[in-house]
Amino acid sequence: MSKYRRMTLTTRCQIDLLLQEGLSQSEISVKIGFHKSSVSREICRNFHTKTYVPKRAQELAQERYKSCRRHYKITPETSKRLETYLNIGWSPQQISKRFAKDKILKISHECIYQFVGKNLHLKKLLRRPKKRGFSRYSKTVCRPKNGKNIALRPNIVNRRSRIGDWERDLFYGANRKQILICTERKSRFIKLSKLNSIDSKTVGLKTEELIKALPRRVHTITNDNGTEFKGEKISIRTFFCDPRKPQQRGTVENTIGLLRQYISLKVDLTTLSDQHIKMLEDKLNHRPRKVLGYKTPFEVFFNKSVALAI
Repeated sequence: MSKYRRMTLTTRCQIDLLLQEGLSQSEISVKIGFHKSSVSREICRNFHTKTYVPKRAQELAQERYKSCRRHYKITPETSKRLETYLNIGWSPQQISKRFAKDKILKISHECIYQFVGKNLHLKKLLRRPKKRGFSRYSKTVCRPKNGKNIALRPNIVNRRSRIGDWERDLFYGANRKQILICTERKSRFIKLSKLNSIDSKTVGLKTEELIKALPRRVHTITNDNGTEFKGEKISIRTFFCDPRKPQQRGTVENTIGLLRQYISLKVDLTTLSDQHIKMLEDKLNHRPRKVLGYKTPFEVFFNKSVALAI
């Protein structure tokens, strides 16, 4: 017998014809290529006025098929909720899993994608995959005196088993303007700051200003070999990746991809206020992550549970 398939109107017409010829259900099953149990169920289910009528059998089968499918109807209230979280950059999967985690609403991400497909103005809110380059540009290897190669980084950092190990990089906009990004490896908590200059002294001071003000101890920081990180010695234990190995600082590279959802390469970063940068920082820190079990970076970093706003 072939793999499972549904009977069509043509198959049902064949059954009717073979019944009229006086064939048994076993003989009919061989003729049409269905199991004899399927033929038996088909005849028993669809008898109409003591006879088997193919057209009526087809109608009954279609009604049964529709009735056994759950039709999820998105209410106006649900629609408003979905639009709200799509607007702040959450993916359908993040919305689905976080709603379920907080017992707000049970809805699959496929259903949310269907909702977006029926409301075309929402498609622009979905994240698009972007091509990833091998390296954004060539960098000269230049390490400060306290900088060590990533191969010497302790295993506890590699395992992400504690909070306090950071990665950093620069985010570029139009005219080569930059934002400093610092990302905590375990919680994915981020800190952002605009830079007026990318000399190593400014970057070092801004790094310490961003992450040392937080109420968690800073253990290490990892970055690439850019000249902006070579400068004077900072008080944080620093490790440097191998040249042209962005995967060795994958956490901050992923953060750059997330931030690119809000700021394209064509945006002049000098036109963005500090308040706007802080708003984007908060958006990313309060967005649930699959890797965190759909908790937010804020919840993991501060070990707090935060209910959704709506």
